[in-house]
Amino acid sequence: MKKAFTIIELLFVIVILGVLASLAVQKLLATKTDAEVTKIVVDMKNTFDKIATFYITNGNLSAKLKAAPSDSSNNFYNIIMLIGDDPTLK
Repeated sequence: MKKAFTIIELLFVIVILGVLASLAVQKLLATKTDAEVTKIVVDMKNTFDKIATFYITNGNLSAKLKAAPSDSSNNFYNIIMLIGDDPTLK
């Protein structure tokens, strides 16, 4: 009668557990990245909601935000930087 596991059986179990652990780690890292992206999207939506609320309340944007700089290829960044400096939106 067999009372113990052979070394081959133990090696197979260890290999299988290693494969499963590597798959789990990849899934956890992907979940963390998805959470970071979701947080960024929510922050952007909140920022634009503040802009819309200010515009609806006051009928126009603050003096700094009358128009986005048209000569820049990075208008979104410039607008966000202007909003960050505007004390009326805080």
